[in-house]
This record gives sequence, C-alpha cells and structure tokens, in this order.
Amino acid sequence: MSRFPLRACTVAVIAASLTGCQYLGSKFTDEKIQYESTTSRAPLEIPPDLSQLPMDDRFTVPGKTQTVTATQVAETEQARKNASGAAVENGTAPVLPTTVVTKIVKDGSERYIQVNLPPEQVWESLLDFWPSVGLQVEREDPRAGVMETNWAENKANLPQDIIRATLGKLLDSVYSTGERDRYRTRIERNANGGTDIYITNRRMVEVYTSSSEEHTAWQPAPADKELEAEMLTRLSLRLENDFNPKQKTREEIEKQPALQKAAPVYISREIKGADGKTEALEIDEDFDRAWRRVGVGLDRVGLNIEDRDRSAGIYYIRYLDPDYEVKKRNDEGLFSRWFSKEKPVDAPLYRVKLVSDGNKTTVTAMPDSDKTDPLSTSARILNLLQEQVR
Repeated sequence: MSRFPLRACTVAVIAASLTGCQYLGSKFTDEKIQYESTTSRAPLEIPPDLSQLPMDDRFTVPGKTQTVTATQVAETEQARKNASGAAVENGTAPVLPTTVVTKIVKDGSERYIQVNLPPEQVWESLLDFWPSVGLQVEREDPRAGVMETNWAENKANLPQDIIRATLGKLLDSVYSTGERDRYRTRIERNANGGTDIYITNRRMVEVYTSSSEEHTAWQPAPADKELEAEMLTRLSLRLENDFNPKQKTREEIEKQPALQKAAPVYISREIKGADGKTEALEIDEDFDRAWRRVGVGLDRVGLNIEDRDRSAGIYYIRYLDPDYEVKKRNDEGLFSRWFSKEKPVDAPLYRVKLVSDGNKTTVTAMPDSDKTDPLSTSARILNLLQEQVR
C-alpha cells in the first residue's frame, strides 16, 4: 500500500486557500465516535423465532433450565400492549417487565450490560443499534449469540478545525486516520433470566514498512477500552429508549452508578508440558468469572466463537493456524495448484474447555475431532488467550 503523496498536497492547498478566513476555533464537536452513517434496519413488530437458542443450554447457567419459544414471545408482546398484567393462557410465558432496567456492571477491569430481558427480546435492538452509530453488521449468528460489525474508520479522530468544518466530506476523502475499528457483540442468558451483553473492540493501525516511508501495512493494535465503554453507554441508552415509555437521557445513564463487583487480583498462569509447550491455563477465579473473562478474551483476539455450551463449560471456536494452512496447501500438490483455482482453507473447529474447582479454573484447548494436534495449534490458542486473561 502506498501513502498517496497527493493527499498531503491536497490538504496543503486547501489549508492555504483558507488562511484568509477568520479562525473559528480548533474544535467543533466533542463526539468520540463518528463512523460513516448507514440506514437503520426497519424494525420488526415481533422478533424472529429464536426458540432454538436455549434448547441446549447455551444461554443458561449450570443447573438452571429455561425455555422460551416464539409463541411465548408473541404472547408476551400482546400482554404488554394490552397492559392487562394477566398471564398468558398457559401461564408459562415470561411477561415483559413493566420497566426495562439496564445496568452497566464493572467486574474488575471489564464492563458489560445487564438487562432484565431475555436474549430473544434483545437481539433485534442490537441489530438496529449498530447502524445507528454508523456501522454495519457484517456477521450475525443468533445460535451463538454473536454479531460483528465491519471494519470502519472513526472520523472523530480527524482534526476538528476550520478546514474540515468547511470542506467536510472532501477533506475526509483525502485524509485518513490510519486506524480501523471493528466491534463484536456477544449475549448470554444470566441466572435471573435476563441478558448479559458484552462489547469488544478490535483495532488495526496503518504503519510504515520501511524507513523511506513509501509503503504501509495494517497490523493489529490493542483494544480501545474507552470506545468499548462509550458503546456500552450508548447501547444502554438505546435499550432504555426502545422498551420504556419514559426515555432516559444520556446524562441519567452516565450518572447511574455502575453495579460494582468485588475486584479480585486476577492471576492466571500457563501450565507447561515436558516439551515446554502450554498444555493449560490456570485462572484464580470461580467458574462464572472465568467464563466471562475467557469469552471476552476470545472476542478480543478475534477467534470466532461458533457455539458454546455453558453447562459443560465449552466454547467452540474456529482458528486457522498459519502452519496448518501451509500444510494443507502443500498436501494439495503442485499439479493441483497449477490447474485448479485456489480454494480457501477451512478453519478447523476447536474446543476451549473450562473446569472449575472452587476458586480455581483450568482452561484447555483441543481439536473438536479429538485427533492429535501435531502442529501444537491448541498451545497457540492458549498463548493468545493468556495475553487477555492474565
């Protein structure tokens, strides 16, 4: 990728042409987020049938069985509209709370939203939320409770001066921040039948690849936790406004004290085998905390959570190891590569399993096929995860 010297020249010419203008201040907005606008999805009157979500305990806490069907959701919606307060005919459907309450929970260094609605009621609002902040939902998996946005540039990081205010989109097209963001949302049913919502940020930055500064490449950067917190605040406000007749303001949401949990000293360590490779991680936390921490860690390193079974303590993920990809290419043979179109290599499925004993949790990774792991990919997955949970 080239740096396009034309950009710098264009900006310089624009600046020179505006030097005669009166200076109006260097800041026009204090917005933290300015992604490209997109059209919001049309809201659905009744959420789609997500009845398959809880059937295999993906969204349940061990020992607590819950069932929600599309019929029950529809009955609940009708009961709310009629404001009758009566139970639905079979008496088993969960009735929408009179007041939907969202809370931002602080658990150590992590934050997430708790809302007293089941995942089936929350999913559509989440799908509508991301376009409202200028991002598109690129991938959604209701069965896994995961959605992910496209990569986008945060224009709030561009200079907010007289030049940009005057030329707007023209300047944006010739100047780049050199940063891109992507967000992943993951939802889980909690012990009270409500929903825990996690938002994680992934970032890429453009860096020079040579001292001559002629070419650049994109490389991963640490997650921006301030942007995560901003998105959580906006989503909390959106949920309050979607479900409550009396809408809360942003100021009320921000003044609402976060639900604090005791902040333990997080300690995790790698357990090495005789060959020096990581066989497991040991985390000094109980199952609930470790489950949340591992899930957020998998999100942050970009591993695709394809499925999960909380009652068994298992995340099912897909990971394409570079060595595995090279091996599969070589196995195809030279003749095949010459005379056929190259096909993408499918990422294998792995299990990340948590086993708790009191306040200690052991985390292991293994191929889902239970085959041997000659390339030690499981160890690499644990090493990536260790960077996030330590």
